[in-house]
Amino acid sequence: MAKYSMTWEDHYFIFYKMNRNRTITSVGTPKEITLCNNKYNEAFYGVRAGKYGIFIPSDAERWGVFSFINNIWTPQFGDLIPKEYERQLYTLDQGRFALLRRSTVNINFSITTKTNTKAKS
Repeated sequence: MAKYSMTWEDHYFIFYKMNRNRTITSVGTPKEITLCNNKYNEAFYGVRAGKYGIFIPSDAERWGVFSFINNIWTPQFGDLIPKEYERQLYTLDQGRFALLRRSTVNINFSITTKTNTKAKS
């Protein structure tokens, strides 16, 4: 059985911060992960965003992909918000990848739909 979803239905991209009691507080609105197409008509999963990506809230410390199934939020993967112009690459099941790229104030996030033999890092 696959560890990660193949369709990413009921999954959300969330900026958050850690509290002292080890709980988390969402910063901003959870963003639904949906099937999208790029300008070459290639499918990928991503988040609706502006022209330059997803704006990073000033008080956000981390980002994560969470599932919301049966009214329970479950973290899937995530990390600290990267520094400017850094990338974070995550290997998922069946040769798929999740890629997060940061510019100065925005983030671009995508998940491949096909099995890739290699990914640009």
